[in-house]
Amino acid sequence: MSIFKKYRRKGLSEMREYIKGEDLTHISVAGVDNPEEDMGMVARNPNDHNDQWYVARQYFIDNLEAIEEIDNSIHDNTPCFINGRIFQSIQEASVTLNVSPATIGNWIKNPNSRCASIIIEGYQ
Repeated sequence: MSIFKKYRRKGLSEMREYIKGEDLTHISVAGVDNPEEDMGMVARNPNDHNDQWYVARQYFIDNLEAIEEIDNSIHDNTPCFINGRIFQSIQEASVTLNVSPATIGNWIKNPNSRCASIIIEGYQ
């Protein structure tokens, strides 16, 4: 029996591509990683931008994917319709469904999504 348990991330990750030859003095790098050859990503803590670490390319490919930023016309107070349910705001949906407002915004913006849309004022 392992003492390790599986956990799912709740939030988003902030990352950028590693720049070949950049100074890694303030970026944590595991001893098994070789950024110069691997050319992975640099992640940062969204609450402390000085807290940065290297993410190996294969780990990134296997576990993460880029998201589009939320459209400026969609905001936390925008009413929305998700999976047959009307919410007074994206913020309400976010709390109720336990997902970030950005995730809901991406659902709404996805042209293939049939589960989420904004409610246009005055539309019956």
